[in-house]
Order: sequence, then structure tokens, then C-alpha cells
Amino acid sequence: MKKLIFILFLFAISTEIFSQDLEGIEITTAVGGSQEISDANANVLNSKLENFLTQNGIVKGINSQFVLIGNLDLIQSQNAGGASGNLLMYELSVTTKLLNNADQNVFAQNSQIVKGMGDNRIKAINSALSKINYNTEGFKTFLSQAKIKIADYYTKNCGRILNEASMLEKTNQFDFALYKLTSIPPVATKCYQTAMSKAQLVFQKRINYDCKSKLSQAKIIWSTNQNVESTAQIEELLAGIDPQSSCYKEVTVFTDNVSKRIKELDGREWNVYYKKEVGLEEDRIQAIKEIGKAYGAGQPKQIIQNTKIKL
Repeated sequence: MKKLIFILFLFAISTEIFSQDLEGIEITTAVGGSQEISDANANVLNSKLENFLTQNGIVKGINSQFVLIGNLDLIQSQNAGGASGNLLMYELSVTTKLLNNADQNVFAQNSQIVKGMGDNRIKAINSALSKINYNTEGFKTFLSQAKIKIADYYTKNCGRILNEASMLEKTNQFDFALYKLTSIPPVATKCYQTAMSKAQLVFQKRINYDCKSKLSQAKIIWSTNQNVESTAQIEELLAGIDPQSSCYKEVTVFTDNVSKRIKELDGREWNVYYKKEVGLEEDRIQAIKEIGKAYGAGQPKQIIQNTKIKL
């Protein structure tokens, strides 16, 4: 019993360390293969792929660059008889690949053969899919290889990714730039550190640009209609300004003037409640990552070729 507990303890430690290694890597799942596979079958396999990622501490991404694909190919099917004479047997080859969706480069691959039976095609295939086992040494090796190749990919392409982010920043596409920078996982240590430093600079330019743009719009609204009704639009615009932006002091001067005028018009107090300031560096980095994630989630859904499930 002590030996068993010790083995479980070692397994728990190795799983935690491995999960930390993969922290920050987001992977999308997809299913493809034979036309025999229904959407119901594809959903079953997709759920197994998602559970595989979750159990290994990997975040299921949306529109991620890296994709975990389960390809199903029919080896044979036959009538296995049974009491009703309609029992079907399906034998499938299941190939699991982790690839870079940008260039279709396969980082890791593993195959297994499964069989299942049921009184119709969907049930027989689902029975076969239930036999898929991702808790094997082969799949531990699968993820280890993928981790190394993903880190190597970012190491080799770090300069290009940073340059792309710089070009986006220059054209005021700040969210797209942050998406590029925050897609680099911590496992690519040096590139990640460089990207996070650059992301903070891009974030600062983003909030500066946002501040100037919103203040300009607010001034136009106020110069057109200096009345109580226009303050609702002004407040909606300026409330989202980050207090760390370069024109924040100018904003407060403007709103103070508006407040005084509103007081003169009808004696009403008027104030803008600005968003909470992001102070600590780790909080700011988390805020930056959320911007990148939101940008990625808002993009058109990718479609992996030859798949039953669209991402």
C-alpha cells in the first residue's frame, strides 16, 4: 500500500510539473476523417480530446494556432448478427495529431485501433470511440514531443512574431498586436519574456490612443450641445479611460469644466467614474492577456480541412 501511495504521489508531482511546462499554450480541438462518421460521433471524440487537454493542464483555445485533431478512418464494418440479426461491428483507426494550423506542420502523432458494436451505425461507432485511451505512456510522450516542438517553433520564429506585432502597433492595430504577443507561451522562456515586455509598451500606447480619441469625441459632443443631455454620452465615452493613460489629466480638467457648467445650468452634481487602475505588473499582464484572448475569440471561426467539427 505504501508503495502504491508513493507511485501515485510521484505521478501527481510529474503531472503538476508537466502542466506548468504547458502553461499558456492554448490548443483548439477538431475531428476529421471518414464520411461514415456522423456529427454525433464527432462530438463524442471531440469531448474526449477536450478532456485529454484538461487532464494535462492545457487550456482549450478558440481559434488557436495549435490544433489537436482526431482523425477517424474506417478499417472495416460488418453485421455481427446478434439476437435481432442487426448487430453491427465497426473497426476504426484513430489518429491523433497535434499540428500548427498556420503551416500544417505536425508536432506529434499517435494512432490506435478500436472496435465497437451496436444496433446501428452511430451506436457501433460510439462504442468503438469509448475504447480510446489517452491515459497511456504513448500519449505522455505525445505531449512531451509537442511541448518541445512548440517551444522550438516560438524560439525560431520569435523575431518574426515580434516584427509582425510592431507593424500592427504602428498602424494602431493594438489588440491584434497584443493577440500576437500573448499567443507566445511561457514554455518559450526568452521569447515570452521579450514579448511580455513589448506587450506592456503596446498596451500603454493602446490606452494613450484610446484616451486621446475618446477625449476628442467628448469635446466635440460638448461643444455642440452644452447641456445636461449631452453629459450621458460624455460619461459613457470617458468612463472607460485608463487612469494610467497619458492624457488622463487633460480628461479630468475637461470633466471638471463640464461639471461646473452643469452646476450652473441646473445645480446638479455631475461626475465621471473612471475604470479601476491596473496597478501591479502581474495584474496588468493578465489584463493584456485578456485583451489578446478577446481579440482571438472575436475573429471568424477557422475551419480545419476535412473535419466534421468546425472550430
